[in-house]
Amino acid sequence: DAMSPHLARALCASLNVEESRKAQYEANRCRLQAQSIMNLTNCIAQGIDINELFPIVVEEVTKLLQCDRATMFLLTDDEKSLWSMVRSTGTGPLIKIQVPVTGESIAGSCVSTKTTINLKDAYTDARFNKKTDRTTGYRTRSLLAIPLHDSRTQNVRGCMQCLNKLNNCDEAEDQFFDEGDLALATTFAAFVAAAIERAKFTEATGNAVNMAIKTQTKQ
Repeated sequence: DAMSPHLARALCASLNVEESRKAQYEANRCRLQAQSIMNLTNCIAQGIDINELFPIVVEEVTKLLQCDRATMFLLTDDEKSLWSMVRSTGTGPLIKIQVPVTGESIAGSCVSTKTTINLKDAYTDARFNKKTDRTTGYRTRSLLAIPLHDSRTQNVRGCMQCLNKLNNCDEAEDQFFDEGDLALATTFAAFVAAAIERAKFTEATGNAVNMAIKTQTKQ
């Protein structure tokens, strides 16, 4: 009984530390959300080149959702394939990859059905291709795919695919994307879609100007 007050105080102190830790985590999450959206807003304002947008989106969404990896896929003009710019190594050059839009892949299914896909274990879904994991030695666990909607037409322009939600110790085992992550990703996806549209507009405008200059030069 003499130890009871000491145990009670120790328990209260432990609970206070835990509550403080949770508050700091939420505050940091809000800060990251604001920073990520600000960075995307800057991209929209600058009309950044679409190829340069890929690494920016990947960096921001991995920080925002606290996940290990991410990829942004965009539809080709004929809407039959998805393409992306990825790095073969952490600091290597960007390499273009392309995959067909079919229901047999996670990204293809996300785009073709215009729906979010949230998997606690990607290996339980037949659409997930384990070949890449076997080749690289990586182990994909949780997976979140979010469609990117054009704000004007609501047409899907592509998707973001996020892999392996991490805990505070950067561990992916037994972690998954929750409703809070989904809400953050959906908000972020809207800004990504806007940045894509601005990049395409800037590219189209530049092409039109170059064409006009060439035409005048020939005359």
